Amino acid sequence: MTNALPVIKEWTRVDFNRFHNEIVPLGKPAVLRSLVSEWPMVKAAKESSAKSAAYLKSFDNNAPLYTIVGEPTINRRFFYRDDLQGVNFQRTQATLTTVLD
Repeated sequence: MTNALPVIKEWTRVDFNRFHNEIVPLGKPAVLRSLVSEWPMVKAAKESSAKSAAYLKSFDNNAPLYTIVGEPTINRRFFYRDDLQGVNFQRTQATLTTVLD
């Protein structure tokens, strides 16, 4: 026997007042469709990954960020090495532009 998942109400054209007056009082999960569709980052990402990277780079202040780098062979699985004596990635610092390039 499986329990059906509850239906989550979907909302569109949500502004501050609608959110606080109609959605919050329900005290239930809600899906807010197209809420951030006009944000510059979202618009850039819809065009291409290069445009989204360029948008993010515009905020780079050359401060070092903590980052981790792994070989392509780990297939995005950042984890312990097989012998459990370390990890399969390197911790480093780099600027946002360097990370995105």
